[in-house]
Amino acid sequence: MDDAFDDDLDDEEDDLDDEDDNNPNSGTGDGTEEGDDETDDDDDWDEDPEEDEDDSMTDQLQKAEAQAIIETVERLGVTEFKELADGVTVAVIPNGKKIESLKELIDEYRSAPERKTGTATLNEPSSFIAHVNRMKDSGTALFAKIDREAPKITAVYDYHQLDGSPRFGTHRAVYPFPLSDEWKIWSRMNGSNRAMKQDAFAEFIEDRLPDLEPPKSAGVKTQEYVTALGCEFATPGQIVTLSRGLAMRVEQECVSAIRLSSGELQMVFKETHKGVNGEPLNVPGAFLISIPFFVGGKPWCVPVRLRYRKTDGTVVWWYDLALIDLLFREAIDTEISKINDAVGITAFVGSPEA
Repeated sequence: MDDAFDDDLDDEEDDLDDEDDNNPNSGTGDGTEEGDDETDDDDDWDEDPEEDEDDSMTDQLQKAEAQAIIETVERLGVTEFKELADGVTVAVIPNGKKIESLKELIDEYRSAPERKTGTATLNEPSSFIAHVNRMKDSGTALFAKIDREAPKITAVYDYHQLDGSPRFGTHRAVYPFPLSDEWKIWSRMNGSNRAMKQDAFAEFIEDRLPDLEPPKSAGVKTQEYVTALGCEFATPGQIVTLSRGLAMRVEQECVSAIRLSSGELQMVFKETHKGVNGEPLNVPGAFLISIPFFVGGKPWCVPVRLRYRKTDGTVVWWYDLALIDLLFREAIDTEISKINDAVGITAFVGSPEA
């Protein structure tokens, strides 16, 4: 009976061993220990499905925010062009950016300039006339600046059209009416503020003898002027006598000056080192000079009024150029009229727009 019980126990142990061999989770037969199975079972038990879902939503939100930032930066970094009401297009530029003109780059590859620009300066009236006739068109305009110090005439070739169409006005030519040396000298020494001592005045008259003109050359207006003064124009010979008489009396004292009926001034000098009276010296009230106002221009007769101031026996001399505004205007108007006729354009008096 004991032997039968033992046989039954052996059979049950054999059955249990067979079950372990067929169980995939068994720690025997596949090299996996039972402790590992317990750990895996614990991990599977600790995982929370709700936490996994939260993590996935956070990742999606972060990606969405990053994409929104990227799109905003791209939008702000792009120049926008907007059309205004009058058909004008403007550019909206982001901060830190600017528009660069490509004109210089484009001009570099042009086969010809986009338009004519620049200012030519001509030194003779004939050259100015030839230049205007070559460059002018229907909208070309002339502007004459009448100034005794710096007269000039300007041609604006691309001036606004006669129908009102605007143009740039950047293609020009200028003739500056160069002033003659004779006019510069006489105008520089003109007036009481340039009074000269007797020897200096005598020397000045001697130097300018070629400019002296006989009284018969005076025009109607000039003759009317001297008649109104109550005197007559001196001849060149009389002016030469005056200058030499003044030079001889540099060291003498002027003791009297008398205005004669002819309009002349008679001066009496005394030699201070001898104590005797000198011979009277007649000083004319006015004389004529003939000088051009412009280089290469025609000469104009200009009346000159002779003036002096006597103080304690010393005499200082100066002259006043008479009718100078009238004569200068007449002279420059004559030059401008020649240019107008030669180019077929009537000049405006003034200056063009800057």
